[in-house]
Amino acid sequence: MPAGRPTKYSGTPKELKAVQKMAELGCIDVEFADYLDITRSTYYEWLKEHPEFSDAIKRGKDKADEEIELSLNTLAKGYTRTVQKCIPGIGIVDTEEYFQPNVTAQIFWLKNRKPHQWRDKQTVEMETRQSRPLEISVLVSGDGAKVNNAIKIIEGEAVKVD
Repeated sequence: MPAGRPTKYSGTPKELKAVQKMAELGCIDVEFADYLDITRSTYYEWLKEHPEFSDAIKRGKDKADEEIELSLNTLAKGYTRTVQKCIPGIGIVDTEEYFQPNVTAQIFWLKNRKPHQWRDKQTVEMETRQSRPLEISVLVSGDGAKVNNAIKIIEGEAVKVD
């Protein structure tokens, strides 16, 4: 017989449905643990030991992620929706309102979907067959001031030159 307290885990359909719904709503690990009245370490043990528990949470998180992806896609492309407006003398009227594409959503989408083309940091590989050191001038910003520093590449090592 194992030592320690008996587990609080029940795995009832009601409990599994509740944690799946919590995951759909965006709850994080500490919130699951608080709701279940367990420690986070016990929560992580349950995820490992009870596949039906971890599957319920995974299903909920997957559903939430799909909804966010769809919303991000819609924002990035722009969209039209029907809104009700109150016009004096006429009453409430349904009108179509166009929402421009969101540039921030587009940038976020591209940086994550095509990181090699759109990420902020670009890596450039260069080979040289010169016998003398290659000198490169690099613009470095610090504290709002721009400083021009020289770097020497000697046998694959970058050395700052003052």
